[in-house]
Amino acid sequence: MTDTICALSTPPGVAALGIIRLSGPEAGSICDLRFRPRSSFGLPSAMPGYTMAYGTWTDAQGQILDQVILAAFRAPHSYTGEDLYEISFHGGTQVRNSILESLLATGARPATAGEFSKRAFLNGKLDLAQAEAVMDLIEAESRLQQDQALRDLSGTLSQAVEALKDQVLTLMAQLENILEFSEEAAEEADITAIRDGLKPIQESVNQALSMWSQGRILTDKFRVCILGLPNAGKSTLLNALMGLDRAIVSDISGTTRDTLEANLQIAGIPVLMIDTAGLRETADQIEREGVDRALTAAQSADLVFWLHDPLRLAESQAALAAYLASAPEQELVSLLGKQDLFSAEEREIQMQALGKAPVLIWSQAQPELLDPIRDQIKIAYDSLGSGQAGHIFLHNLRHKDLLDQAKQALDLAAQSLAGQGALDMTAAMLRSAAEALASLSGSQVSDALVDSIFSRFCVGK
Repeated sequence: MTDTICALSTPPGVAALGIIRLSGPEAGSICDLRFRPRSSFGLPSAMPGYTMAYGTWTDAQGQILDQVILAAFRAPHSYTGEDLYEISFHGGTQVRNSILESLLATGARPATAGEFSKRAFLNGKLDLAQAEAVMDLIEAESRLQQDQALRDLSGTLSQAVEALKDQVLTLMAQLENILEFSEEAAEEADITAIRDGLKPIQESVNQALSMWSQGRILTDKFRVCILGLPNAGKSTLLNALMGLDRAIVSDISGTTRDTLEANLQIAGIPVLMIDTAGLRETADQIEREGVDRALTAAQSADLVFWLHDPLRLAESQAALAAYLASAPEQELVSLLGKQDLFSAEEREIQMQALGKAPVLIWSQAQPELLDPIRDQIKIAYDSLGSGQAGHIFLHNLRHKDLLDQAKQALDLAAQSLAGQGALDMTAAMLRSAAEALASLSGSQVSDALVDSIFSRFCVGK
C-alpha cells in the first residue's frame, strides 16, 4: 500500500488506444517528471480530480514517447482510494512498452494481479462481493450475466447480506444480555421473541439457497443437449440456432462422432448447446465411444431436446423410450424435424403417432420455427427458480458455501431454542452464522482469502 503501482488496463496488442494506470502516493510526482502538458495546465500533481490534460509523455532523457491524454483522480474519490492517473496513448506495442518502462524507471513497480481492486477493497471503496462483481462484469458473456454483475457491483447483494447479519447480531445481543444476568431467570417471552425473530432470517437464507440451481447457470451456463438417431438433423439444428455453420453436416449417417459444444445467448441467458453423436447400437468402437459421450453429456444437461426423424419415427420412438428408461429425471422436449419434406396432413399423422406429449416442429426451411425452440429454453430456465427477483441471488460458489454455513448454524440455534438447549451454545451458533455472513461481503475475512480472490483478477484491474 506504500508503493506506487502501474499496469496496462487494456488488452495487450495493437489497438487505436491503450490505457495505463498509475496509483499510489508517488503517482503525482512521477507524472510531474514524465508528462509535458501542451498548455499552461500546470503540473499533474496539481490537477483537480476528474480532469484531463493533453500533452506528451517523455522518458528519463526527455525524449518524447507519445502524445497522450492524462486523466487525474484524487484520493479518496478514485477507484483505488489513492491518487490515480490514467494515461491514454496510441495503442501500439512499442509505445506501450516504452511508457511502462519510463514509469518503472521513475519509481513505480508493476502491479500484481487484481492489485488495483484489492487496494479499492482495503481502502473501503468496494466490499469483497462488489470486487468479485467487477470481474463478473468483465467476464460477462450474456446480458443476464451483465445485469447481475451490475446489481452486485451496486451493492444490492452486500446490503441484503449485511442486513441479515445485523439481524443475527441483534438476536445474539439479546441472548447474551439474558446470559449476563441469569439464564435460569430468563422469561419464556424473551426466548419466544428470539425464536420468532430467527424464523424470517432462516426463511431469507433458505430462499436465497433455493435460487442456486438457477444462479449457478451464470457461471456454468444453461446446458442444452440435442439427442436423436444418426442423421436426424441435430447438427443442422445447432447450426441454425448459432446462425453459422458450427457443425459439419452431411447425408452420411454418423458424421458426428463426438460431442460438439457451442456458446450462445438466448433471451439474455448464457447457453451451452451440445450436439451429439446419433444414438444407436453399433459395433464400431469409435462410434460407440461417441454414443457413450452423448449419454454422458445428456446426464449433466439442464434441458434435452430429442430430435425425431419422421422418416424413421418408430425407430426414433424406441430409442427415446430406451433413453428414458435409463436416464435420470430431467427436462426433455421432443422436436419433430425435417418438416419441409411433408404436407400438413402427413405432419398431423406423425404428431398423432408421437402421442399426447407436447412436440415442437422444426424445419431448416422455416427459420421462424426456431422461436418456439428458443422460448422453450427460456421456460426451462425460468422453471428453476424466481431468480433475479430476490435481493440475494446466488451465482458464486463461495457465496453459496458461506450461506450453507450460515444456514447450518441458524438451524442449530433454532433447534436449541425449541428444545430449551443451553443459551450459551445458542449464542455461539448465532455468532457462527453472523461470521459466515460477514465473510461473504468481506467485513470479516482472512488475508489469505483476500489474496486468493484478487489473484484471479487481471493485472490491470
